[in-house]
Amino acid sequence: MKKPWILVFALVVIIICIVFVWMRYSTKSGLNPAVLPLYSGVSWSVPQAKVFSNIPVYEVASVSVSNITNLSEKSLPFTKYYDEKLLGTGWTRDLSREAGGPGSGVSFYTKGKDFVIIAYQSTFHVTHTDAPSECPCDLQFLITTGSNVGTTSTTTQ
Repeated sequence: MKKPWILVFALVVIIICIVFVWMRYSTKSGLNPAVLPLYSGVSWSVPQAKVFSNIPVYEVASVSVSNITNLSEKSLPFTKYYDEKLLGTGWTRDLSREAGGPGSGVSFYTKGKDFVIIAYQSTFHVTHTDAPSECPCDLQFLITTGSNVGTTSTTTQ
């Protein structure tokens, strides 16, 4: 008689564990669902809750890709993936909040009060005081999502 109760108890524990794991990882720990699935060209760390300009956000960073010799070859597919994904689902790119420079770039998207920041940054192995840095370099991708963004005037779709 005790054996059926043990099986029922074990089944309930297993179901609770499955539900817990599904709830923990199905939302990627607070990331806006618009960025999911994450870009598959790199491995990702666990998303972290942070505060950015007094706004709670979730950020996920890729594992650094080492010894890149062609920065555009790695960064363009990443930015194109999110540009197509977000613009295709009604997000607006906010050019007034974007930035770029040698080996880095930030794209800013809004939808209502929600925002997504897509960024990449590199660490050059060869730097010069009087000339541009050059590859090889290490590259990392970052995705930040949050809410409560103000409005600006310079946007594209």
